[in-house]
Amino acid sequence: MTPETYAALLGAVRSRRDKALLELMWEGGLRPGEVLGLRLEDVSYAQRRVSVRKRDDHPAGCSRNPAGTGPSTCTRVGPCRH
Repeated sequence: MTPETYAALLGAVRSRRDKALLELMWEGGLRPGEVLGLRLEDVSYAQRRVSVRKRDDHPAGCSRNPAGTGPSTCTRVGPCRH
């Protein structure tokens, strides 16, 4: 994404939460799933750090092969949308 496209996207977002998510992804190089998996305890304001951790508690009950290869396992009814 170009800086111009990012600026336009940031300008179109209205909520502070969504702006914060975009800033984390843009400035920190985080992927959407990493940002959406963050919890309050993952943010250290004093150290100005955000810790991205491996989560085993996917909200849809899904888990992928950690290497991204091979079949996924899913306890969800219907198609799994990782």
